[in-house]
Amino acid sequence: MRGDLERVLFDEPAIHRRLDDIAAQVSSDYRDHELTVIAVLHGSLMFVADLLRRIPLPLKLDCVSVASYHGKAQTSSEVVFKEVTVPTSWVEMF
Repeated sequence: MRGDLERVLFDEPAIHRRLDDIAAQVSSDYRDHELTVIAVLHGSLMFVADLLRRIPLPLKLDCVSVASYHGKAQTSSEVVFKEVTVPTSWVEMF
């Protein structure tokens, strides 16, 4: 899997330590507050999932999709936000 990478900037243990640090800080800061986490799709999804598993608080998760390339190699400088909703039937499946 790493054959196509020139180098690894942060190894897995370092990422896990930082996730633990961020989760501890968020848990402390929002202990007595309602917490809604907004993930920007698609790049943050795995990071947010790993982070949320470490936060022992009730929370809500929402996602937004953002596009600026619109099928081209360069950004158009026009950023489009798309609301992402999960059908209720999917929630009932889990």
